[in-house]
This record gives sequence, structure tokens and C-alpha cells, in this order.
Amino acid sequence: ERFQIFLQNKNSYGICIIDPREGTVEKKYIDKELDIMHNQLRWRHDGFWRQCPNIIERVLFASSDLTTGIQICDLYCYPVFHIFKYNKAKDEYWRFKNVTYPKLFFHSKDTNDNPLIDGAGIKFFPEKTKKNFKFYY
Repeated sequence: ERFQIFLQNKNSYGICIIDPREGTVEKKYIDKELDIMHNQLRWRHDGFWRQCPNIIERVLFASSDLTTGIQICDLYCYPVFHIFKYNKAKDEYWRFKNVTYPKLFFHSKDTNDNPLIDGAGIKFFPEKTKKNFKFYY
């Protein structure tokens, strides 16, 4: 969904690649579910996600240890995981502050001219939990 917002803003199309977080996953066990998810993302809009017509290719599955591009994404995305896993403010982890945060997609700013990444670059499930995160203090 956040990728769709980015693609719309850039008037572009993209491909979504899934990299499972927990161990090795056999593609044959999730292939049917990926097809269903891709169909829903391309053609449906419901309460859980928005339609994503700019994601033009079937959702792909790849293991990060086999794909250089995903390894680079992991280096960029791990600081987001770290901030929320260890409940840190954005300035408490240098990799997030210096590497990831400046590159998170945003399309507006708050009254203090700070980029608003919630609603563009980061999404919370469920929404009410974000008030417990130090990131927002």
C-alpha cells in the first residue's frame, strides 16, 4: 500500500518482492496464497488494504540470501525494525537517523516543517498501538 502511494506520486509502476522474516519458506507452500493476494491487491479495495494498480507484476517471492537487491533493502529496512523492536526514538539509533529516516517516503510536512512519514512511508497495525512507541514522543 505504501509502495502504491509512492508509485502514484512518481507516476510510475513497480514490482513487489516478498522476503519472509522468519527462516526459510518453501515457495510451493505459499504460491497459491501469493496468487490470491496479488489478485486482491491489483483489483480490490477493502477495509484492510487499498487497491494497488501500479504494482504491475505478480507479487514475487525471493530469499534475501540469494538476491543482492533484497540484501540492500534489508540494510535499509533493518533500522526501522530496530527502532520499533527496541522502542527507540528516531534519534537513538544512528543508522535509522542517518540512513533510513531521510529516505523514507513522505508527501507532506507538519507545522514544524518535519516530514510526515506515517500515512506515506510507515503503516501501523493496529493504528492504536503507535501511541505506545517512543518514536512518536
